[in-house]
Amino acid sequence: MVKMPEELLKMVKEKHIAALATVGPDGVPNVSPKGFTYLDEETLAYVDIYSARTLENIRANPKVAIAIWDSRTVTGFQVKGTASIHGPGDPVYEEIVARYIRAHHPDGRGVPERMFVVTIRAEEVYSLRPADRGKRLA
Repeated sequence: MVKMPEELLKMVKEKHIAALATVGPDGVPNVSPKGFTYLDEETLAYVDIYSARTLENIRANPKVAIAIWDSRTVTGFQVKGTASIHGPGDPVYEEIVARYIRAHHPDGRGVPERMFVVTIRAEEVYSLRPADRGKRLA
């Protein structure tokens, strides 16, 4: 595991939305936008509400990649790592779902009945800034 740069964590906090790439058991790639947060300097997380294909792919092959960028400043990051799926009763699930509900359903109404939390332990971090030409940062 590696520590993600502070600039990346700030971007996750401000932008939230990033593209998550997975590969299915049949070898077919899949990319899906997700609303990310982070647990710590080494771990990204999101609440998965309805992405059956993404979850199936992670179960088959937990190696994933995330791209987050700011088109205004032409900066961004790619994170490669290993995903884990967490369900009710797991402390990670409880923490991330509580954050999600506070942010998106503060009145407690309309909370999805079925949710999972996916965490990604960062193993490699790259710059997506054009001038850096894919430079590895961590």
